[in-house]
Amino acid sequence: MPQGTGRSEDPYHFLDLAFGYYMTGRFAVLNRLYVGPNLMHHAVELLIKFSLLKDVPEAQRSTETARIGQTYKHNLNKLWKLYKQRIAPADLSRFDQVIADLDRWEKVRYGGFPTLGMGVAKAIGPVRAPASTSRPTDVYVLGWDDVDD
Repeated sequence: MPQGTGRSEDPYHFLDLAFGYYMTGRFAVLNRLYVGPNLMHHAVELLIKFSLLKDVPEAQRSTETARIGQTYKHNLNKLWKLYKQRIAPADLSRFDQVIADLDRWEKVRYGGFPTLGMGVAKAIGPVRAPASTSRPTDVYVLGWDDVDD
């Protein structure tokens, strides 16, 4: 692996961060800490960004890094669609639901969570399992086996 520069436009900077977020997220999910899925979101986001940027010529890398950051921000669904169009070596549609589930967890970071007038059900564990309640509820689920794939 090439020596990274540590600068934000160096794709290996994204890879280094992704592994840190993944390991921390995995620990958090194993311990049923609800910050875990959000950390996993960042790990997947950074892995996708690494994949999109690693083959960009160095002279264009800073511009392309900024463009991807401004266009896609933290939106995993949009980044995933771009990844599948540009990079994916095979049909990866089996991961579409995992990506959609992880993307929902990003809302935990910002205002508007949960949706006004709704309860929240969160389910994290080794396998993806539905969370059910008796009233209208925003449901957030994550099975870490899906992310490990």
